[in-house]
Amino acid sequence: MSDGEWVEDEWDGTLAEGLARRAGLDPSDLASFENVTGRSDLEAAVTELVEALGGAVEYTESADSASEAHLIVARVHLRLRESALKLVEHAVALAVALALLNPGGLVNAVQLVQTVHDAATILSPAEREAARLIRENRRRGITTSREDLAPFGVDVDSLIARGVLADGEGGLSVRA
Repeated sequence: MSDGEWVEDEWDGTLAEGLARRAGLDPSDLASFENVTGRSDLEAAVTELVEALGGAVEYTESADSASEAHLIVARVHLRLRESALKLVEHAVALAVALALLNPGGLVNAVQLVQTVHDAATILSPAEREAARLIRENRRRGITTSREDLAPFGVDVDSLIARGVLADGEGGLSVRA
């Protein structure tokens, strides 16, 4: 699977727990996290991060049968690009571990996810894809020109002025 491919997954529980589980967080830590109060702020921050990275999160109610209707839990449906998914998984696993450190850990966990959100959204999704093309081309020894970025609809001059790209004899390169 390449970094640009979409990943779709679903599980019962919460978004943060599922992502932390995907990243390999210890099951006993996840069990302890279930007892942390106020997790909704972290869930909201993680949802905002996923959506800012171009992904989607949907929640549906899940019960295996009518007799289990009183045991309804949320079923999480996640769709996100592979490269963004790794970032989100590891940020959430770290945030969950941070939330378990002490009573104020949840506040720090939410701040961590918000900081990752802010750092990850400096570039728009189209700008990130354009930067990815430049990096891939450079790895292959291919020069990337301004015209190559036209399909992305990005303002190359703005990206150069912001210090994200450089334009030299070897074509465009990613600085940030």
